[in-house]
Amino acid sequence: NAATVAEHTIALLLDLARGITRTAKLVSAGRWEERKHFQGHELAGLRLGLIGCGNIGKRVAALARAFGMEVFRAERSDGSAATSSASSDLPPTLPLAELLATCDAVSLHVPLLPATRGLIGERELAAMKPGAYLVNTARGELIDGAALRAALRRGHLGGFAADVLEQEPPAADDPLLAHERVVLTPHVGALTERTYRLACLFTAENVVRVLRGEAPEPRSILR
Repeated sequence: NAATVAEHTIALLLDLARGITRTAKLVSAGRWEERKHFQGHELAGLRLGLIGCGNIGKRVAALARAFGMEVFRAERSDGSAATSSASSDLPPTLPLAELLATCDAVSLHVPLLPATRGLIGERELAAMKPGAYLVNTARGELIDGAALRAALRRGHLGGFAADVLEQEPPAADDPLLAHERVVLTPHVGALTERTYRLACLFTAENVVRVLRGEAPEPRSILR
């Protein structure tokens, strides 16, 4: 699902930068004249920081570069890059503190582990560049929810977009649902017709391999 989740990540980032959902709601409310107050941002020229750069993160990096973004990836706390791959097409690394302080947008692409739970907390959010965007298509628990909501209330973040939350579905009174600088989708980043069809075919083909006494194919046909 690397390609489809990466596309969803870029779509959320575009929505935040251009205000697509927000302005579409204004049109639906009969407020076409609000266009004179609209000031969106282009992705071109912005700095994107990736926390995690595995299969999905690498695809996000490629798409972001196509939009003219400058892409970086975070180092681990031990100073190594947050990926085991040595591919030459990976973005350059920055210490996490520098990445948070200098990037216009930060996107999360790490698995949920004991070491990554609450990875983005009050300190990390405060360290982010004022007005920066935060995107999460990985796992909701990577972010301290209370700290996130507080940062949005203070106006420190330029916007937050996510396909995942620490509680799914969110409570009806969750302030994220009504915040004008928040875009949420219901954990659908990997749910496209093509991806679902290919995943089913991959599973069926491996079943046939096993019934024939062959070893299953370990790598997804979605690569």
